[in-house]
Amino acid sequence: AALGAELGGAPQATVAELDRAGRHLGVAFQAVDDLLGIWGDPALTGKPVHNDLRQRKKTYPVLAALAGAGPARRELAALLDSDKPLEGATAAHA
Repeated sequence: AALGAELGGAPQATVAELDRAGRHLGVAFQAVDDLLGIWGDPALTGKPVHNDLRQRKKTYPVLAALAGAGPARRELAALLDSDKPLEGATAAHA
């Protein structure tokens, strides 16, 4: 949207606001995608569940869990740091 506004000759304030809105929309989209990647229904999303966990991606939910305290955080950190494949029940438990 910002690029279209820029090319269309819109005022810089408008271009800046559209750029800001686009960035916020992108972050929101990524957060929802990260949540669905862990807890989404593959029949609805078209993606295999826990795929990001299996690939040890540091998605928003994973980063939030790692920022916490207690045994669950330590267990997740240990799973992500191990060479053990994260499949099936192990990925679901993570």
